[in-house]
Amino acid sequence: MNSSHSPARQASALMQELAHRIRNHEPEEMSISSEGLMLLKAYDKEQEEEADWLAGTLLLPREALVDIRRQGMSDDEVTAAYGVSKRMYTYRVSMTGLNRQFRQR
Repeated sequence: MNSSHSPARQASALMQELAHRIRNHEPEEMSISSEGLMLLKAYDKEQEEEADWLAGTLLLPREALVDIRRQGMSDDEVTAAYGVSKRMYTYRVSMTGLNRQFRQR
């Protein structure tokens, strides 16, 4: 976690690391800091992509996105309520096909 990043970016990073653990990904590099913290580095490309996808799903499940649309929440309301970046919100809406679904209604 990088404390200089925004809280939304930190939430994404935390969920990505959790996603790696959930999927039992093995890092290509691992070390222990002098403080005893485990430092994981360099997952392969496929594992990183999978963790990115799962992190977004954990932060903004499809059901939450449908509810957001039904409520008519603005981007600012979504980012404040869910603690995510606008980029993450836009990515999730795009990946789920939600825009297309709501246009067809």
